[in-house]
Amino acid sequence: VKVFATILAGASALNATNTPTCSVNGAAGGQVVNLSDGKYDRCISLITPSSAKGPMPVLFWFHGSGGNAAHCGNQRDLVQLSEQHGFALICGEATQDVFGHGGQWNIPEKITDQTGTPCGSSDSVEVGYMKAGFGAARNHLPKQMSSLE
Repeated sequence: VKVFATILAGASALNATNTPTCSVNGAAGGQVVNLSDGKYDRCISLITPSSAKGPMPVLFWFHGSGGNAAHCGNQRDLVQLSEQHGFALICGEATQDVFGHGGQWNIPEKITDQTGTPCGSSDSVEVGYMKAGFGAARNHLPKQMSSLE
């Protein structure tokens, strides 16, 4: 019975769906961008400061375990620094309730000299997410500000 329950739990994780919860909470210059990591529907919260007049740096903010990007605009210190110093703020969001409770980043747990650096699409959905996130940011930043390569 335990083996059967373990198989069912594993199967349900494989069939899990993700419900993105990104938000900018009314932050000026903010927008939610929906995208896919190749397996799950995902999102980023993008806040572009009005003070930026040309190409700008981009700061990616990743929430902690169990969190989400629903409160991106509530990161008032980061939003204020973004405005003061002219950088775009992108809040990434882990899959929600797919790999555990709440937002969990699917990052390989063991990275050693023997395992190497597992950064391929087959290693984690986060590789596809980061590629899609950079592409979405490049496409959604005002053209004169798009310096992402």
